[in-house]
Amino acid sequence: MKRTALLLLMAAALSSCAVTGIMRDDTDKNGMRTVVGKTREYAVGQGRYGFSVAQRQNILDQGTGQPEWYLYMASEDYIPSPSGLTLIFGNQSTCHLPELDDNPAWQYMTGGNSRYRYSATFSLDRETMDKVRRYGIKKIRIRTGEDHYESEDFISSLSQQILTAREKFSKTNR
Repeated sequence: MKRTALLLLMAAALSSCAVTGIMRDDTDKNGMRTVVGKTREYAVGQGRYGFSVAQRQNILDQGTGQPEWYLYMASEDYIPSPSGLTLIFGNQSTCHLPELDDNPAWQYMTGGNSRYRYSATFSLDRETMDKVRRYGIKKIRIRTGEDHYESEDFISSLSQQILTAREKFSKTNR
């Protein structure tokens, strides 16, 4: 019994680390370092959306610049521009995350078939990340054109994904 509980606890800890692990960490020739967390997919409305957290910071400024944080959203379902992402926190306050790109698509092959994946990038400011830590995310609302979808199903996982990335990425900057 104790052994089963210990194994379950270890599996949960390992899966938590894998979900929020670092997928990419590179620096361009201008000193801009980008760290991207692994993507985690969630079902929202009729589709599946992958979310990952990213941080960018110029490492040549000797630590004087603040890192910029982003939440990437990707799906095989078309994401029109502009799209929207709203976080509803545990204290009922809301935050509409600003969209930063024109939702690029990329093509890939699977099983001999050509498929597309669409994405959107949203800015995460320090205040929003502090609200995630303080209140947690209660609900997420995704707007794609005239449609919008809400979900409460995976929200604690998304909150944990954002907070763990913030903690883990901050440690890699030291």
